[in-house]
Amino acid sequence: MRGQALLELALVTPLILLIMLGGIGVGLLVVTRIELQHAAQEAAIAGASNGGCASALGIVPQVLGYAPDDKECSEAGQLVEVTLSESVAEIAPMIPLPRTITVIGRAVVRESPAPEPSG
Repeated sequence: MRGQALLELALVTPLILLIMLGGIGVGLLVVTRIELQHAAQEAAIAGASNGGCASALGIVPQVLGYAPDDKECSEAGQLVEVTLSESVAEIAPMIPLPRTITVIGRAVVRESPAPEPSG
């Protein structure tokens, strides 16, 4: 009986560890996605209200706390679009996934028109 329990533990432990590492890996991807989306939204708002892509891309490191791998900004009419991307390394090397996964955050904000003077 004791040998059977030890054998079952030896067979189940790697599976449980893989599931745990997979959950942690997915969690890290989700957190990175939320951070990039938030930073892109804040940057697009800054670009729409403070003069375009230069101010939009300048605020990204302040919001994230680091510079993302890639950051792009475009202006089309009254729209400011900010796209940020970050490569995240896999956490469980034994799972057959790509070595890095690219996470993208994108936001589009319309420039608000200047208020008309009342009078």
